[in-house]
Amino acid sequence: MSGSTQGFFGKLFDKGRFSEIHKIYQKILSNFNNRFYLEIQRHGDQNEKIFEKYNLQKSNEFKIPIIATNEVFYLHQDMHEAHDALTCIGTKTYINEKNRIKYSDQHYFKTDEEMSKLFSDLPEALENNYNLPFRCNFRPVFSKPVLPNISSEKGGNADEILTKESEEGLKNKFLKVFKINKENLSLNEEFIKYKDRLEHELKIIIEMKYSSYFLIVSDYIKWAKNNDIPVGPGRGSGAGSLVAWCLSITDVDPIKF
Repeated sequence: MSGSTQGFFGKLFDKGRFSEIHKIYQKILSNFNNRFYLEIQRHGDQNEKIFEKYNLQKSNEFKIPIIATNEVFYLHQDMHEAHDALTCIGTKTYINEKNRIKYSDQHYFKTDEEMSKLFSDLPEALENNYNLPFRCNFRPVFSKPVLPNISSEKGGNADEILTKESEEGLKNKFLKVFKINKENLSLNEEFIKYKDRLEHELKIIIEMKYSSYFLIVSDYIKWAKNNDIPVGPGRGSGAGSLVAWCLSITDVDPIKF
């Protein structure tokens, strides 16, 4: 669609660059045929009437379909004053300035009846307003998400690699954080509690087919840490994962905290 008086073509029109608009309309039309629409808007803004007249001429000249649109800035008409103040804030101007951007109070969400009455002399523009959504329909082809598989790079099955690295990570955490000897790990009650939780999480992750995802995240997090790139200690639900902690994705013990 061609846009409003504040759009690309509207600004060219305001500068009197009619030949440029003419050429671009022709080029777009050659590429998109009747899928290109000239917008007709009636808010009562500056240059809107003469821009409409120009577009209607071009519509007849090039056989470009027209479409009735209403540029909505706020829901109800009584919100105009607040929007006008907001426009001044955005453009760093004052309400009492003469040469500033000022819109009419017609940029509210109009009803079907209001639009029909406003464009009663251009029924084809209203009809295109109704038909346009049907030309934009799209039916997506549904498919299951394709997750990357890291197993080919690490030589083995992703589930097995995740299990192995998580278990090794848990042992290293107990050796370094809890200062428990390697020989005493298997009998340590705290370690057994953590291991049970780890096995529970691994079972769910493997069932959900997220093994490669965890391994890839672990890979780039470790790389970042080894290359002095700041990495957060963990956020959101991810910080509650023991597997993430064992893989050094997070730095917060989810059982202790």
